[in-house]
Amino acid sequence: MAISDIHGRVAAVERLRALESNRFDAVVVAGDIGSEHAQAVMTVLATFECPVLYVYGNWDYDLPYDLDLGNRCRHLHHRGINIEGLFFTGFSGLPTHWGQNPIAAAIEAAVDDRHRIVLAQLNEAKASYEAAVARIEQEKAAQLDELASVTKNTKTKVYARRVEQIERNTAIALRREATHVDAVKGGKAYRAYLEDGGSAYASILESNRRELAAVV
Repeated sequence: MAISDIHGRVAAVERLRALESNRFDAVVVAGDIGSEHAQAVMTVLATFECPVLYVYGNWDYDLPYDLDLGNRCRHLHHRGINIEGLFFTGFSGLPTHWGQNPIAAAIEAAVDDRHRIVLAQLNEAKASYEAAVARIEQEKAAQLDELASVTKNTKTKVYARRVEQIERNTAIALRREATHVDAVKGGKAYRAYLEDGGSAYASILESNRRELAAVV
């Protein structure tokens, strides 16, 4: 029995189980189990009393690769499994979101290490921006509170215009603070990082395919 894209819907798997008897040689799940509900899903599928084989998709980015989710459950990632003469293998992770894929993690870590200087600059700029946002929003709230405290009628056009002015000034201040992050992202060093990362994604896919071919 083949299943795919469960997306954490345990109730749907329970309904499937209620409709089927123990007549399968194997249950094969082709990804997107759902990280938060994977154990519950596998617990239901394991009641079929046959091996449950699975790979991860982009919904499974939090799941470890070295964990079998139950006594009958086997993660197929670069692993050959023989079920009464039928051989199964596969690899987990997708180019859109590799999750805990070991090859992806190693290659992405190498990319980050090669560009650690610009990434540190970006993190510093982001931290500064987040602190500025908190301060600016606090100042805005204080200005609005002060305006309301000295305004007898908050439904007048004068009050509305003053609120709009405070909102505009806040937006201008936020845009000004964002320029530091934009400056890092617009620089040659960050563009080189993005280009390197794009090339790395292609090598991640190719490396996983080579590993799979070796298993086959």
